[in-house]
Amino acid sequence: MRIDAQRRRSNILAAGARLLLCQGDAMTLEGVAKRAGVGIATVYRHFPTRAALVDQILLDIALQGINDLEQLVEQPPATEAEGEAMLARLLNLINTIGLNAVIPTLLSTDEHKLNQASLDAKARLLELLTQVVQELKAVHVIHESIEALAFYNGIVRLLGNQDGGVHSDFEAKQQDLLNIFLAGCRHGVATKAVRS
Repeated sequence: MRIDAQRRRSNILAAGARLLLCQGDAMTLEGVAKRAGVGIATVYRHFPTRAALVDQILLDIALQGINDLEQLVEQPPATEAEGEAMLARLLNLINTIGLNAVIPTLLSTDEHKLNQASLDAKARLLELLTQVVQELKAVHVIHESIEALAFYNGIVRLLGNQDGGVHSDFEAKQQDLLNIFLAGCRHGVATKAVRS
């Protein structure tokens, strides 16, 4: 592929990723073309269907997430303070690179619909995400009773898709909810019914 074609493809993927994270299912190829500064025919030349573009975007985000998570787990936390720092980096990763969109998509998509690269990325991503939770449990940042998938499901739902136009009061409320969720994760799930 020529350098200019590679650049256009990269621009399409970057524009598509931003719009997918902001707009979700409302993302259109026309919107991607406009944001990338290319014609719609150029988008179709590189990605013949919307599904092909979305699959590549999600795979790219997953691979970036794998790379970042591998760096995160290189130094397991030895103290609660280091665990808190690891949790802060994890939340930043989930929120900034788009793992908040990738995690639910990979988990909810039937495996027979995923290509081998996506299956491999899904397996590695889940392995790393589980490892992070285990490391956070080891230093008591997350309670032993919290399951990894439940933890990430909560985080993803609270962070949601970032549309760039969120008001600061919404962000503050979102942060409050996230703090409440994380405090609950620290104390764990009650195993006995509580009488009121």
